[in-house]
Formats: sequence, C-alpha cells, structure tokens
Amino acid sequence: MWDTGKAFQAFLNSCRGDLRRIAWSSRGEYSVDDLSSEAWLISDEIGRKRGFAVDLSNGDDRRSILARLYNKLIRFAEKNVRFAVRLDKDWDSEDSDSAVNRLARLLTAPEDFDPLIRMQADEDQPSALQLIKHSYSQASAYVILLDRFDWEQEMLAECLNLAVSALRRRMIASGTHMKYQPSLFDRIQSVEHDFVPMVARSATRGSNPVSMGQQIGWEFS
Repeated sequence: MWDTGKAFQAFLNSCRGDLRRIAWSSRGEYSVDDLSSEAWLISDEIGRKRGFAVDLSNGDDRRSILARLYNKLIRFAEKNVRFAVRLDKDWDSEDSDSAVNRLARLLTAPEDFDPLIRMQADEDQPSALQLIKHSYSQASAYVILLDRFDWEQEMLAECLNLAVSALRRRMIASGTHMKYQPSLFDRIQSVEHDFVPMVARSATRGSNPVSMGQQIGWEFS
C-alpha cells in the first residue's frame, strides 16, 4: 500500500500541470484536490475493468487516466448540457423505424455527438439496452459491448484488440447497415447480453456472422 501511495503521489507531481488545466476547464467546479481524488478512483476502475493494475510509472497508463478524467468531468459533462438524446420510442411502438433510426444514430453519430450522451437521458426514457431488445444485428451487439464498458470506446477497443479508429469505423458501418437493411431475425431473436465477442487477431478480417451454437455471433475484428 505504501509503494502504491508513493507511486500515486509521483503521478500527481508529474501531472500537476495537466490537473491544473483540467481544473481550469471546469470553471471552478473542481479543484486540483478534487481531481486527485477522482484520478485515484479512475485508476482503480481501469485496473478492475481490464483485469490488471494501472502502472502509474507508465506513460500510456498516465495518459489514459488523464484522458478519462477530462472526458468524465469536462467533455461529457458539457455535452450533457448541450445535447439530449431522446430514445422515446422502442421496437414495440407502431413506428419501429424510429427505433432503428435512433439506435443507428448511437453508432453513426459524429465525434462531437458522443454515444455516451444516450445514457444521460431522463429516467423516464428507455435505455439503449431496452431499445435493442427486439433487434438482432451487429449494431445491437456493439451497443451491448459498449454498455459493458460504460460507453468507453477506448476500453472496448483494447478488449477487442483494435485501434479506436478501427472500432469506430466498424460501429459506424454496423449502424449504417442496420438503418438501411434490418435483420430478418428482428423480433424473432435477440442478441444475448452475455455473449462473448471474438477478439481481433494480427490479420484484419471482415465482420461476417459466424456460427456460435444456436445463436449467430459476429466477428469484431
């Protein structure tokens, strides 16, 4: 514990300038001390989700903590004020096309309209997981995976052994495909929420359906 404490203090000292800039960006809502406490929680969360502890002496891990800190407290907080993604119709409604369009929008939205906003909607609005309950598509599979990782694309990309840009392209493609060519299995089957995705190998392959017992799975590589 002592070594961990010293390592974290060294992280804070080396990143003091970055923490001050993030605090300044919050317009007084957070102090450097607030950010220090949040950074500790984020480092623990990253370690638990990926299965091994953060190395605070590693530059990539440090940047991951700072990026997530900024995204959580500044970037996404501002977007929650500027935007509201209303998922007010689902697959049980008469206008099922509206549900398709809303789900597709989650995956094809431009960079300045992050899918994370979808979970910040009012409590009386259905979640993205409710929206896909009658959908059987790769787009729905991506929504399930994103939900597992709190809509952190960087962490999902690491899990799938993909570059974030590659993951983004695949999500956009799946959302576009769903919008213009719905699955024949919609309302008949749904993607299991605990399905295991296929992790990318060194060679790039297409995102074609593959057999996984009774349910079709998708290669995310």
